[in-house]
Amino acid sequence: MSSMRMMKTFRKRWILLNACSVGVGILFVREFIRGALSPRGFGIAGLILGLAYCTAVALTIKKSAKEFTASLGPSAPSIDEATRTLFLRRIRRAKTNIAFLTVVLVLALIQIRNFPPLALLVGGALNLLTSAHEVRTIIRLKRVLNSGRISPASYVSH
Repeated sequence: MSSMRMMKTFRKRWILLNACSVGVGILFVREFIRGALSPRGFGIAGLILGLAYCTAVALTIKKSAKEFTASLGPSAPSIDEATRTLFLRRIRRAKTNIAFLTVVLVLALIQIRNFPPLALLVGGALNLLTSAHEVRTIIRLKRVLNSGRISPASYVSH
């Protein structure tokens, strides 16, 4: 399996996972607005959704890495131009995400007055953890680009 084909497969899984989690999140918000979920229940449901999402992401990455490792063979191939461009785009997107998440966190902290502290902590923690993940992605992809070789570990988040 070529690296581009593997990334395409991974992207399809990633889109499906994001679509499902956003759909469930929208259902939670809808039920919260209708009054079926209390603020505490909404926070707990959001926390459970976040944990399920993180678990699904880890399993998806692990499965994709296993498939890629099995098809890779004994030596790691060098990075072709298409993969290099893909990695550079991903680095740019990660930097944009970090900037966006930082602005959203600051604006949210300025705007929020009387909001449940648990929800603030969960939201802030998710924001900071997502930013930290993006930083690790940037570091990992830059390391791969500098080495000039694709290893199975370059697709797996450590």
